[in-house]
Amino acid sequence: MNTVYMQRFWVFVAFFLFSSSVMAANLTDSQVKNYIATINAFNQMEASDSDFDDWLDEDDFDISALEQGIPSIEAMIKKSPRDSSYKKAEAEVKKHGFASLQQWAQVADKVNAAMVVAMLAGEEANLHNEMQRMQAEIQGMEGLSAEQKEMMLSMATAGMNMMDNWTAGVPEADVKVVKRHLKELNQVMDND
Repeated sequence: MNTVYMQRFWVFVAFFLFSSSVMAANLTDSQVKNYIATINAFNQMEASDSDFDDWLDEDDFDISALEQGIPSIEAMIKKSPRDSSYKKAEAEVKKHGFASLQQWAQVADKVNAAMVVAMLAGEEANLHNEMQRMQAEIQGMEGLSAEQKEMMLSMATAGMNMMDNWTAGVPEADVKVVKRHLKELNQVMDND
């Protein structure tokens, strides 16, 4: 009986190590290309199938999670109902080389985070300067109470913190891969 528990323990440990190494793996060109292909397919499906239009809708998105970083597609997928739209989406991602909708969502989160970093590259100093200018402007506004100014400053600071959180911890290797596909990613996102 002890042997059965030990075997299960080692299977669990092996699974944990494998799944964490998959999550830690850098993006590949193939993953980004497959991600772009699925977004194109989803856009086409949404245009031709009214039932598919809101397969991943904003009700699955928690706005308060923005402070922690880029909204997680993976978290939205976990919350979404396993209805016919989910099944259509999963079938589509499998056509494009993903094992499941969950795996696709993990790649989507990594691509989206690297996109933000790539698009902000070199703009961090400008953003911080703009933030300081805006804070000074708020402080100098006449006709606002101290509480109103504090609320506005708090919102501005939260926005900057959110941007910093979004860009922190994204592997440079992921950013490099995404930069190679940035034009295509921007095009497919504009069509979304």
